[in-house]
This record gives sequence, structure tokens and C-alpha cells, in this order.
Amino acid sequence: MTTRLETKLGAVNGTSKDGIASFKGIPYAKAPIKDLRWRPPQPSLPWEGILDATSFGHTSWSFLVGDDNSNADEDCLNLNIWTPSTDGNARLPVMVYIHEGGFVFGNGSKANLDGQRLAQKGVVVVTFNYRLGAFGFLALDELDAEGSNSGMFGLQDQQAALQWVQSHISSFGGDPNNVSVFGESAGAHSIGILMCSPGSKGLFHKGILQSGAFWNQVFDHDMDFVRAREHGKKIFGRVGVSSLPELRDVPAETFVAHYPFDFSGPPDLLNFAPSIDKNVLPEKGLLVFQRNEQMKIPMMAGFTFDEGTLFRNMLTSYSKPDEWELIGKTIGGPERYAEFISLYPADDSGTPLPKSITDFVGDLYLAHQTWKAATSQLAAGIDEVYMSLFSYTSDYNPVALHASDINFMFGTIDQPLFYNPPFVQYSEADRKFSNAIITYWANFAKIGDPNGESTDDLPVWPKYRGDAGDVMGLGQELGPTQIQIARFRFIDSLYKEGHLSREWLDLASRDGTRA
Repeated sequence: MTTRLETKLGAVNGTSKDGIASFKGIPYAKAPIKDLRWRPPQPSLPWEGILDATSFGHTSWSFLVGDDNSNADEDCLNLNIWTPSTDGNARLPVMVYIHEGGFVFGNGSKANLDGQRLAQKGVVVVTFNYRLGAFGFLALDELDAEGSNSGMFGLQDQQAALQWVQSHISSFGGDPNNVSVFGESAGAHSIGILMCSPGSKGLFHKGILQSGAFWNQVFDHDMDFVRAREHGKKIFGRVGVSSLPELRDVPAETFVAHYPFDFSGPPDLLNFAPSIDKNVLPEKGLLVFQRNEQMKIPMMAGFTFDEGTLFRNMLTSYSKPDEWELIGKTIGGPERYAEFISLYPADDSGTPLPKSITDFVGDLYLAHQTWKAATSQLAAGIDEVYMSLFSYTSDYNPVALHASDINFMFGTIDQPLFYNPPFVQYSEADRKFSNAIITYWANFAKIGDPNGESTDDLPVWPKYRGDAGDVMGLGQELGPTQIQIARFRFIDSLYKEGHLSREWLDLASRDGTRA
């Protein structure tokens, strides 16, 4: 059924299903094409006539090997809205999702990000696309000379989408003064970066971070201003041009072909990803959080039980006894090897246990910084801090891998999971678990507390207070659980001035992925 709505930008046609109106493909900025390629997003203009928002707009170009780019276009700065009310006075809580994908793939139009079920909890749901990879994160001196620091166009797109929400979401029943951002992986990293950015002030009021926080990589090489430009200038030779005007004329498909991403190394070196641009991100996010200078907002933060499995290839030669010992003695120094091996144990031969490898990579890449974000919010005086450990498994979700929580938080368990296991039809237990997650998430969006005004017969989610047992277990049973907080404190103690040791970086990068 078609639904028409009048907005400040013009009339828009959407669709309605089971009491939820949806509007798809609404432009939130001008198309970043031709001369606007690699420029900050420009505000969208009012449209003439009636905007058809009954189907998704173009997605951003994906750099993931084998990904579907059939609907991709640089004209991708659009958003999607699901709302239980089109009354401009409804003032419903707003949940804006920032999609996953390592800043090089993904989009806000995927079937598993459908906002229908979340919106049925009385919230307005927004998803959107932003520029990825070479289109969103290229840093060049030549671009800086045009008057705006380069390197973070994708994050500027995110801020533009949030600014659009502030200006226009009331027309869709939303309350611009009660906006929660939520995201997984790159989406969670985005939220942490946005919390460090001066340009984010007033754009959102609560954050839900799943498996990420401020883009600290396995190799701790988040690009600084100089290195990002050194990396960026290689693009001319890669695609075979010598000037910026020529670069702007290169077909999009050429960049996709020359910068494939396949999980064999970090996105910002195989392609492009966030850097310290002295504009969106003035300095390393970890340092901002360490000093408690990030946005002071209520936060939910969590990670999965098997975060590291997808990222084992980020480190090489770690499964042999002598290599594991070398890693342990390098990451913290020989004097702390006993502590390392007690946290990431090996068998009697010195061979690391398989779970030790995945835990170590997952902690370095994702879990530690997620924990750090939550503890920093707590240290900054925020009372409403909640942590979770996602460990739920079933025939539908055999392993609690990175990103396996997304379908459950959207209620889209009729869709395949990110890591493509043999698809198994969901069970009633899966649906019950998903409904619980949706309820917790929507409650937090409403009042900053996942328990809501009542727990709806769900177990009470404890506030995080810095202890290993203050964490909500999202598994076969819902309730407080333990996390390996000693591992996070160990890794946290290794950072000096926001960086791991030079010896560790040299060891971790010897496979050439940092070249």
C-alpha cells in the first residue's frame, strides 16, 4: 500500500506494511560525482514533484572480492526510513544504523537490515549508505589544496546523514532530540570516531557499539595525517594517471578492480579506511577515549564469543610453538611472557590452543577497544553504561562469530547470516531470542536503559561497573555472565601514547601487508 508524506523537501511516496511505513532511497546529500568526487558532501536540495521512495536507491561501490555491485553507483548518498507513525508530532525515538563492512563493503539496503521489526517496537529506524574504500577515504595533498582536508569523506557522509535526520526526521514521526546510533564492526568503529569528532556535536544522544569502537587495528596502524597521504599518492600509479583531474575521470569500476579486499590484510592498506585527518578526527581515537574527552552519552557495547575467527589471516605464522613464544615475548616484552601465556595458553608442546589464537586476534582487533570504550564512558561519569557478550548458537547460527548478531538485532532471521553457513530455517527459540534482543535495543533507544520502564518479563540487564561479571550474557540463557577482563587489561597496559611497541608492529607486519 502506498503512503504519501509531505516534508520540507517535498512530497514523498513510500509503502506501508503491518502498520509500518517505509521510505527508501531518499537522498540526504548531492550525488558525489564528477567534480564532487572526493569533496565533502553537499546538502540535498528540495525535489520537484513527488519523490518515489518505494524502492532502495543505489548502493555504494563494494571492494569485497565477489560482492554484488549490480546496483552500485557513486550516486549512493541515500537513506531508508521505517516508522510506525507519520504524524509530525509523534516524537518517537530514532535509531540510526551505520552498516558494517570494514569501510570497504556493505550497504544500508541489505535484506538483513530491514527495519520493520525494530520499528514495531515504537521506534523510527534509519539506515543509509556512505562512500567506501577509495571513494570515501582517499587522502591526498592535492585534495587538501582544494580547501578541505581529505581522507574522511565517508565519515563526513555519516555526519551529513545524521544532520539530515536532525532537520527532517520529525516529518517521519521521529524525535530529533532522541537519536541513538547503533552499528556493528565498521559501524561501531564509526560511532566511536564520531564520538571523538567536533562535527558530531548534537547529532546523536546514545550509542550502541557492537564489535568495535574507534578503529584500532590488529597492527595498531590507524593512519596518521602523513602516512595516509603517502598511502594515497600511490593511487596515481595504480590506476595509471598522473593528475587529480584525470583521477576524477577514472571509471569507478577501475578503482574496484585495482583495490580488491579479501580479508588477507587490513582494509586501510589493501584499500582505504579512516585516518587522522585533523578535521573529522583530529587525533587518534584511543587517546581521546583514554582522556575521557569523547562524547558523554549513554552507551551499550558488546562483542561476540568468537570475534577473532574471521581475522586469523591478519597475523601469520602464529600456530607453531616457537612463533607463539615469539609473539608472546614481543607483544609485551620477555618479562611479561608468563602473563601472556597464562591468558592465551598453549598445550604441553608449546602449540597455541586454537581458541587462544582467535581470542588473541579478536581481542587486539575488536574486543579490547569495545571494552575500552565502555570503561572510558564509565570513567567519564556516565551512569548508563551496559556491556554484553553475544554467545548464542543454534542450528541457524552454529558459531557466535563476528557479525552473527546482526540478523538477531534486526529480527531478520529469515535471511542468511553474514558468514554464509549452510542456511538452516530458524526455530522458535531463534525467534524468541531475537525478540529479546530487539526489545533490549529498542528500550535503550527510548530511555537509555535496555530494561525499559519494565523488563517485559526479560532478565534485568545490569549496569556495567567495571567488573568481569557486570556483563549481560546474550546466549542460550539471558543473564549476567563473566568476560575475560584480565585479557583486556593486559592489552590495555601495553599501549604507550596510544600505540603498541615498535617491536610488535615490526613483527606483526613482516608478511608485507603494511608495505
